[in-house]
Amino acid sequence: MFLELVGCSVASKYFFFTVQLSVTEVQLNAATEERDTLRSDLSETSAGRDQLIKKAWDVRDAAVKRKNATQIELAKSRIDVMQVRLGPS
Repeated sequence: MFLELVGCSVASKYFFFTVQLSVTEVQLNAATEERDTLRSDLSETSAGRDQLIKKAWDVRDAAVKRKNATQIELAKSRIDVMQVRLGPS
């Protein structure tokens, strides 16, 4: 990945690292959201909850994971589009 930057202009390198930072921020936000969801679930869980609520949490958690994965893929696709537009230096 970094070998692609050899011979690139400073502007291209700056752009590349800015885009990489954007992807990392999306991944961090996804992890933070998942952590907060799990903390919330732990604080609301009691032994008396029935199986239906557990199933609803599982479905919600799966949906959040799919959403987060989709956001990460979208960010990566945006990088690819920007790199195509930028072209070789």
